[in-house]
Amino acid sequence: MATFQARLRRVCALEFECCEEIGGLNTIVQVDECHLYTRKSNSGRLLKMRCWVFGGVDENGKIFVERVMHRDASTLTEVLIRRVQPGSIIFSDCWSGYIGVRCYYEHHTVNHKLNFVNPQTGTNTQAIESRWNVLKRFLRRKGPRICNDINSYLAEHQFREAHRDAPYMAFINILERMHNRTA
Repeated sequence: MATFQARLRRVCALEFECCEEIGGLNTIVQVDECHLYTRKSNSGRLLKMRCWVFGGVDENGKIFVERVMHRDASTLTEVLIRRVQPGSIIFSDCWSGYIGVRCYYEHHTVNHKLNFVNPQTGTNTQAIESRWNVLKRFLRRKGPRICNDINSYLAEHQFREAHRDAPYMAFINILERMHNRTA
């Protein structure tokens, strides 16, 4: 039986089922992939699940976060095509998984081994990197049992980020829309 919190997270997930696209014509979208459960200095408990997430943030603050099983070029490109509007400008690091992005978007990179900001173009991924920090803090507060239902926790985080100003009103609106569909 699902807990009350799990049911609330399911409602949050309904908000993002339609996979709203971020970005737009000449809008910069910073993308990156992140490993959620890395042990610091090889100490601490080893978690059973390897969990990679891929996400992006546009210059208007809209985000997407999605769990990916692989972070290869075909997977990352498929997610980008589905989640980022055509005409967007993609900023990423030099990870080889972004090799196919140039076929679909204008693509700029920054080599993190050399700089955090590309000195020639100003390309950076600082906004999405800071979002990973926020996500990790959020998940840490939720406790170690999130591995079983990571997608619902990602949906809750994305909901909270999207509705920072009035999360309760947004939640009530979703419930009202759900009620109107069933009535």
